[in-house]
Formats: sequence, C-alpha cells, structure tokens
Amino acid sequence: MEEYTIDNGLEQYHAQATEVKMLDLVSVGKAWHLLTETHSLLFTDVAVDLLSKKVSFVCNGQTHCFYITDPISNQIAKLGLGQSDSKIIENIHAPMPGLVLKILVQPGESVEINQPLIVLQAMKMENLIQSPISGVIESVHVVEGQTVEKREILVHYQTA
Repeated sequence: MEEYTIDNGLEQYHAQATEVKMLDLVSVGKAWHLLTETHSLLFTDVAVDLLSKKVSFVCNGQTHCFYITDPISNQIAKLGLGQSDSKIIENIHAPMPGLVLKILVQPGESVEINQPLIVLQAMKMENLIQSPISGVIESVHVVEGQTVEKREILVHYQTA
C-alpha cells in the first residue's frame, strides 16, 4: 500500500495514501484550513519547497516545519538509492558568455533554492542566474560590468 512519511525532526508519522486523500484541507486566501473530526486548524505563512519536500507554516502562533516523503521516494530509500549519491554543488558557472549587470548576493550571505544571485546580460537579454541549492556564499568571483566567458565561475559556496 502507498505510504507517505511525515518527519518533523523529532518523530515520524506514516500515513496511507487513502488517509491523505481524506483530509479536508481548504484554501482560505493565503492560508489553509484543516478540518478533522475533532479539530479545526488554520495554517498561515505556508511555504512548500517541492525539491526538498519541506513544508513550513504557522499554526496557533508557532512555526512548524516538516518533510513529506512520498511513496516513490520511500521505495527508492528502501532500495538504498537515496540522495547520498547526489553531486555536491560548489560553484555556479556562467551558462553563456555575457556581461554581469548586477550582483544580488555577497560573501557570507545565506541563500535559498531559486534565490536570484546574478543578472547576466547575453544577446541583449537579461538572464537571472538563480541558486540551485540552499547554502552560504563563500565568494563572488565577478564584479558588475565584467564580461564573462561560458563556464566561468561566478559564485562559490561554502562547503562542509
């Protein structure tokens, strides 16, 4: 049977797909309202990161964060094919030759996935270079107004 895993860092809850489908979750503007047999909960400031499967929200004045693992990801983990084989990203390279118009980050700054890092002009078009990972910027290798070649390092992340 398909099973979802919900992990808040302290405990895990396993839910069958049929249980998840039966949740009465209603969108109320920018908030979500969850109705159960015994409770009525309002969630605000809901943020979902589909790549990391992280969900965060505020309920009753407290911020909560958890990770949801879907049935396919559970099966991949059971087979030992998890993310341990994933490549660690240390540098962001210029995807094409161009002119650095704007640098949006600085060394020591924490960035999130998809956060804009640099605006690069190429062929009269502005291209937004975004972070593919959450991390901390160790160094920026370019300056505004600099011409860069394809694959030139733009930003370097701190590594563990």
